Amino acid sequence: MASIKKRGNSYLLRVSNGYTVEGKQVDSTKTWRIPQGMSDKQAEKEALRQAILFEEECKGGATSSAVKFDTFFTQWFDEYAKIKIKASTMRTYRWLEVRIRKEIGHLRIDKIATRDIQRLVSKLHSEKQSTKTIKHYVSLISTVYRYAVKVQLVSKNPCTGVDFPRNDSKEREMLTLPEVQQLFTLLQEEPAENLQYVVAMTLLAYLGLRRGELLGLEWKDCDFSSGIVSVRRAAYQSKLMGHYTDTPKSKTSLRTLKLPLDVLALLTRYRAHQRVYAATLGDKWHETDRLFTSWNGSYMHTSAPEDYFKRFCAKHGLRVVTLHSFRHLNASMLINAGLDVKTVQAALGHSSATTTMNIYAHQFQTAQARACEAVSNALKINIGA
Repeated sequence: MASIKKRGNSYLLRVSNGYTVEGKQVDSTKTWRIPQGMSDKQAEKEALRQAILFEEECKGGATSSAVKFDTFFTQWFDEYAKIKIKASTMRTYRWLEVRIRKEIGHLRIDKIATRDIQRLVSKLHSEKQSTKTIKHYVSLISTVYRYAVKVQLVSKNPCTGVDFPRNDSKEREMLTLPEVQQLFTLLQEEPAENLQYVVAMTLLAYLGLRRGELLGLEWKDCDFSSGIVSVRRAAYQSKLMGHYTDTPKSKTSLRTLKLPLDVLALLTRYRAHQRVYAATLGDKWHETDRLFTSWNGSYMHTSAPEDYFKRFCAKHGLRVVTLHSFRHLNASMLINAGLDVKTVQAALGHSSATTTMNIYAHQFQTAQARACEAVSNALKINIGA
């Protein structure tokens, strides 16, 4: 509630506007002067009305008058992000924060408007940043503002209503079925010392795993009696943190997947091979229970499978694609097999069916078109007759 205090021929109006990041209360004040000819009783009544209007004005705007975005950004990292945010996400946030601080860090948090965020979007777009990257920037700013609203530092989030450039139309890189068949024919000819990479490529294609999920697999995740593989963790690597293990990308990324018998047989052979190899190293072997390791059993560098795959493709004259293309291939095969979007979502570990549909919209449309054609061929009705 606003307070009023008479001072000669004016009233001092005061409204409490929350607290600074240091915990100090912030007040907004306004002086209302009594018009000539107004009685004391009329002035007191009008001052009360002005106080109510002033309070509504303050509450409709920001509740802090001095905190810069840069200052609150630091506080958000310290008291919220370090507790709530996954290590892998924090790594991305730390990369994004440099540019965000540069662009809006010097501005007061209560003065940043939607148009300021929109200008940042336009600037990033002019620098040829992808729509996905731009959304990451705005998402981080929005997350910080949601927390600022929660602690009553501001009353609204300026990221609401921001428009983004149209999604990039770049076609997703994916191996064709003949290329995959040729690839696996050549993989069968690989020497025993490369068996773990052969198994890695096989699991990527058959299970549609992300790279981190693949490298996070441990032998206890493999149930050889049922042929079930459980995805429970992901392995990551960064210059700041080195190798570290975290949960997969989202809660729905925790999933169980069924292996075909021939892949299960390959995995069984690889387990025996690893055990024999570990025995030959003796004390030099570091037991981590990981399927895929460095030469002495310690954690494999996350770039190792990609590096091997590039060398393999160059050696055999194959088209070079990223390891993530195996995931797209897996999704495409599931969709072409007639599986519904929810089943594909569960297999890939996407956070929602909407995500799956957005990424693979073209494949679903193509599969639907083939389904309609199949129905037409089955009915063989001459509608025009």
